[in-house]
Amino acid sequence: MTTTKTTDATVTALNTIRAEMNATFYERRDVVDGMLLALLSKQHAFILGPPGTGKSLMVRDLVERFTGSRRFEQLLSKNRPDSAILGPYNLPLLRDEGEFRRKDAGYFTSVDFAFLDEIGKMSPTLGHDLLGAANERVKHEVNGETSVVPIPLHSLFAASNEHPAGESEDAAALWDRLLIRTVVDYIQNDGLFKSLLEMSDTPPTKTTIPFADLQAAVEEAKKVVILDDLMDAVIKIRTTLKGDGITVSDRRWRESLKVVRAQAYLNGRTVADAEDLNALRFTLWEDLEQIQKVFRVILSVASPDAEEAVTLLDETLEIGAKIRAAEGVADDSVFKIASEGLGKLQRIQKLAERLQTKLAKADRATDRADAVLAAIKDVRRAGMNLLKLPPEEG
Repeated sequence: MTTTKTTDATVTALNTIRAEMNATFYERRDVVDGMLLALLSKQHAFILGPPGTGKSLMVRDLVERFTGSRRFEQLLSKNRPDSAILGPYNLPLLRDEGEFRRKDAGYFTSVDFAFLDEIGKMSPTLGHDLLGAANERVKHEVNGETSVVPIPLHSLFAASNEHPAGESEDAAALWDRLLIRTVVDYIQNDGLFKSLLEMSDTPPTKTTIPFADLQAAVEEAKKVVILDDLMDAVIKIRTTLKGDGITVSDRRWRESLKVVRAQAYLNGRTVADAEDLNALRFTLWEDLEQIQKVFRVILSVASPDAEEAVTLLDETLEIGAKIRAAEGVADDSVFKIASEGLGKLQRIQKLAERLQTKLAKADRATDRADAVLAAIKDVRRAGMNLLKLPPEEG
């Protein structure tokens, strides 16, 4: 497939932001990528994860980088009044002129970026208003000769500790409007956890972008071309998912292609490539049980090399789980578990290094192969500790 590379100052800045956030928020690459794609495709994003995983912090870190933008944040609950999100009613205006409007300056319907935490715990009445705002970007009030007024909302970011669709019908309806969905967990890698504990409290330098430049980038991303052979790949993914019992609405497929274009733009391309279809992993799942299945189907069609990397990573993590489960066990099986695991890691490392070289020669992203090699290093360290051997250098 022929692709055209392009250089753009905004693309460079966005990728710099991506690198800075990945250096600050460990094991959060998918969340960072998902949020950036939401901004570039002018979509809404959702983060699912337990308390204390940095969901709010990541959203704030990102949106504050766009200078000149207006922002709003609120923690939802069943008892929080709608006026805390939409703004209080303008009672003097109602009394003097008979107009029923809210004083919404600085509230949800007057900003470019909104973050609503614990989205599943919204009040029923708020749910109806949020649907119009998220789906059509309008608010409903009599203003002049219209009762439907446009709002400036660029992207809504939402988060929850629980899947919102199980909270209420309104939360389930809003869930459908959150096109980009990511999941976050506590840090798994011991080395990265140690780095988190030792991280300086001094805020790092942050790259910023004028909000107007982001808006221009959204228009440029819309121009990315999707050729027929890539569309055939999309149809193949859809057919395979249907065969696995996963049906995605036509509307969601259409919106998802905007995310594919945004991914291509972020990768510096004016023509989308098969690699850009990986962005669909954020948009095609409904339940947590579907995430890995959707991911595998996309990789099998779009990036067979990436699928190989994921398989190698799964093997590595399985070995690591067995080694860590043997810690503290006082019998002869410990030596067998550790030595067998280290032997298997040698084979996996050779395959990962070969894949890394192949991807680099083809000028493809090596992130997934790099992740395998990093995991191998971490698991090998655990195995050496289990055998009470000195750590390897490097």
